Amino acid sequence: MKTNFFTRTIFIAIILSVYVTSHAQPIDSSKILRVGVVRNPPFVICDNSQFSGISVDLWKKISDSLKIKYELKEYKYADLLKALESSELDISIAPIVVTSKLLTRLYFSQPFYITSLAVALPVRFNHSMLKYLFDFFSKDFLIMLLVVLSVTAIFSFLVWIVERKNRTEIFNKGMNGFGESLWWAIVTLTTVGYGDIAPKTKFGRLISGLWMFISIIIVSIFTASVASHLTVHNLQTEIKDISDISDLRIGSIDNTGSSNFLINRGLNFINYPSVYDGLNAVNKNEINAFVFDQAILDYYLTKYKLNEKIEIIKSGSNKEYFSYSSANPVLIRKINPVLIKIVNSKEWNNILNKYHLEYSD
Repeated sequence: MKTNFFTRTIFIAIILSVYVTSHAQPIDSSKILRVGVVRNPPFVICDNSQFSGISVDLWKKISDSLKIKYELKEYKYADLLKALESSELDISIAPIVVTSKLLTRLYFSQPFYITSLAVALPVRFNHSMLKYLFDFFSKDFLIMLLVVLSVTAIFSFLVWIVERKNRTEIFNKGMNGFGESLWWAIVTLTTVGYGDIAPKTKFGRLISGLWMFISIIIVSIFTASVASHLTVHNLQTEIKDISDISDLRIGSIDNTGSSNFLINRGLNFINYPSVYDGLNAVNKNEINAFVFDQAILDYYLTKYKLNEKIEIIKSGSNKEYFSYSSANPVLIRKINPVLIKIVNSKEWNNILNKYHLEYSD
């Protein structure tokens, strides 16, 4: 209900902003427009100082249709808004997400792309037990197992060195004696306590007592780790929507609609400098989920061939309306009819297909 109300509010505000400009003076068609861009693939892509992307390709068609002369200027997002409000720029094709707050500061074109938040997760196997086995024997698990085996071997060696001269029938048999000592350490670690092998010397018992305390700690950590992994596994298996990720390690990008959505719901997240870094963290199991715009996630998965490793859980949450923006209402009024005509044509589908996207509404 709140989403529908917000949607209607944005569209009404956009229509009103167009209406109030109906008596404004026409724009000078001979003027070279200063057009701002911010790198944000697939909407704005910069390759060897050449700009392309959905927003740029759309703008080229609009400017060709209206015979508008322009020059592109690259900005950071925060500087872009200031440049628009100070009339340093004539228009932004960044694009900027339409919000009720920004509507009080700038004029917006009709939205040309509507998207919503999505969750990027490691690809889940069809068979949950198979997935669990693959996840369980992860890099972290193998490192922990290696540490446990190394500590066990160290205590086995110490007991063997101390006891081999006093219990020659068990420990003083070369490598076989060390094997007996290793068996003692494993039995002690697992708290089985057969009692068939036990140190007799004072130093041997001191080492044995220390190993007992360390064994308790190791078993506790190992048990907690397995329990935690099982919990995360079950949560990931049940994720169907963005509302199901509250107990996972989440990543996003600060000062975006995605991060604001998480903050408003009291969810903590790890900040990443880019979408690629966030998806790479998911691929390396540094985080369980990365939250961002569905269109941008789809683009990155396709571009970097991560579709077989990462999947997208689509969500209808927090719809975002991508539009051009300007402090000049006359300019917005001029481009709106052409923009609408293009996004309702086959040309628009060709642009979206070029960047591996589908139209979303």
